[in-house]
Amino acid sequence: MLSDLRNALHPSQQEDPLLPPLAGLLKAFADATDSAERLERWVDLLDWTREGAHVHAQGDDEGAQLASGDTVRLRLLLHVLESCSPVRLSIQAAVAALFAGADASSLITEAGMPSERGFLGEASSRLWSKLLPEPTDTPDMRQFLRRCYRTRAQVSRFQRWPPELFHRIVVVVMPPADSQTWVTLRRSVTDAVHLLCIRVKSQGLSPILRSRSHEVPVTESPFFKLANATAELLAERDRSATQVGKETPDDGAELTAWQQAIADCRAELAEIERQIQDEGVSIDIVFSLDLLDRCLTRLELLGEILLTLPGRERSALVQRLLTRLVYHLYQSRSLRDLAGTNLRLLYRRIVERSGETGEHYIARDRGEYHHLLLAAAGGGVVMVATTALKLYATDIPGSAFLHGVIYGVIYAVSFLILHHLHLVLATKQPAMTAATVATILREQRGAGRIDEIVDHIARICHSQLAAAIGNVVMVGLGALAFTTIWQLVFGHAFLSQETAQRTHESLDPLSTGTVFFAALTGVLLWLSSVIGGWIDNWSAWHRIHRGIADHPLGKTIGRERMIRWGKTWRRHIAAWGANISLGIMLGMVPALGYFIGLPLEVRHVTLSTGLLFTACGSLEGEWYSATWFALAVSGIISMFVLNLSVSFALSLWTALRALEVPAGDVRELLRRLAWRMVTRPFDFILPPWTARRARDL
Repeated sequence: MLSDLRNALHPSQQEDPLLPPLAGLLKAFADATDSAERLERWVDLLDWTREGAHVHAQGDDEGAQLASGDTVRLRLLLHVLESCSPVRLSIQAAVAALFAGADASSLITEAGMPSERGFLGEASSRLWSKLLPEPTDTPDMRQFLRRCYRTRAQVSRFQRWPPELFHRIVVVVMPPADSQTWVTLRRSVTDAVHLLCIRVKSQGLSPILRSRSHEVPVTESPFFKLANATAELLAERDRSATQVGKETPDDGAELTAWQQAIADCRAELAEIERQIQDEGVSIDIVFSLDLLDRCLTRLELLGEILLTLPGRERSALVQRLLTRLVYHLYQSRSLRDLAGTNLRLLYRRIVERSGETGEHYIARDRGEYHHLLLAAAGGGVVMVATTALKLYATDIPGSAFLHGVIYGVIYAVSFLILHHLHLVLATKQPAMTAATVATILREQRGAGRIDEIVDHIARICHSQLAAAIGNVVMVGLGALAFTTIWQLVFGHAFLSQETAQRTHESLDPLSTGTVFFAALTGVLLWLSSVIGGWIDNWSAWHRIHRGIADHPLGKTIGRERMIRWGKTWRRHIAAWGANISLGIMLGMVPALGYFIGLPLEVRHVTLSTGLLFTACGSLEGEWYSATWFALAVSGIISMFVLNLSVSFALSLWTALRALEVPAGDVRELLRRLAWRMVTRPFDFILPPWTARRARDL
């Protein structure tokens, strides 16, 4: 084969050092005796072309060719196949043998398609595919493409191939037009179209989607009609090809009906997505919608390929199809991508719900600012009682698990009381307000929207600082008042000297894990908002509020009362879920740490402030001038910073990802936010004086 190549090339190219290894790879591929060996040799040849120097171009085209991965070796392969007919025919014969026993319809219909096993089934399947070896003698073309494009860099390089380069490769590698291989491939494409239509029909008419579609008879559903329109289009195409004797594009009524059927399916998908935004989202329905969208997209592309004459235009369409298949095949092995794709819409629903709630925690004028201070002060009073009950419960005999349950119940009940009395706990704000920022960043448009969002963040900082000050000041004063009253009534301090000393020592940020525990508490605060949003979405998806309103108990106690209870459930279920989960987590984390042998604690700024001043009120002497008190106060300050910043950062990051906010917008927001902090730092502490004065006037 090497002599054939040299004879076909120009004398100046016959001694190219790359020619012998290329001839060896081509001969190995042409001489392969079975499909497994043929696949191995083809991958070896493809890997060889990816190495080496890039082709250098003239002028502005150089950067494009370098980015496309167009190497000297690939150009040499194309040149020798175009120049040497015997070698080209032997390679085309080997390619024909490779496709002869291959299943291309499975590749087209299954590659990158969500599995009907659902989220958990697909996740386990992807995990096993990473752990278990694959056979190489399978006729499945999916494995062929997976072996050819194994890494993200290889996939990206293929996606950037110029159409002209791809067309040249098709011409020299694929068998001639009269080869049986093309008949087999056309049949595979036709089979794939029918299989995709069947999938669209079965998935679109499934109960979970029909209940959220337009109410029409099954035979009038666009998902049902698509299969019939496709069958008529393909039948007309076959008749045209038989009459003319070659492939011809179909411009008749069948093509119009088929395109309209796909458009109707897309309109139905839009209606379903609108419904789930109002009612809630489940992972299974996200899976189904993703499957339908990919099936319809692939059907549109396959239809164009079938109705386009051979040539550069059809090569470009085939390249688009292969690019999608290669990308989806690589993507289909990723557990991270599976989780990101299917959980994004679910978390988007959670973020949007949190964003609506977060609006209530932002003060926009002096009246709202003062109201927030009063609500935070009320929250501090409730936290005094919570702290006292928690300290009292420490003397109850029992295991660490029992104490964790008791503490969790105390916290949860206190948080629920705060919610229903419309009082404020500062550390619950960041997770909600961060979602509000992300929602505004995605939805608003215009050149000045970033500055408006910076103003919004400044208002959030005012509000959170006001809530924190109201909480901390009132819980501190309330704890001192409580311990004084206790001393007067019972004649002894609320806490023993030893317990009070251990309490303030545990808040020292230098000699204890207070800093780490405060950051961990910020994670719990964020997680509670996610749990609350998830429960709200779950309730909306299952229409629990409607079930309560329609419950048979209404015949006994009154239908109107059940309807009110249903509305109450829908209005408060997110807050109930967030508050109860936060209380349980704050109570159970130390017990969990004890169980696994780790000294885990929680450091909540408001609760810890209550603990500190309850301990101070139980001590004698001038405790406020002691060194340990200053250290404990610094610990409280670190809790304030870490509780709020960690919770806000996690919430903002996940909300930006869920809402798919462009990275450029985020960078611009951070730049302008930093500039505002440097030039006008007091905007983040108090409302600007000009704004307050304007409102007063």
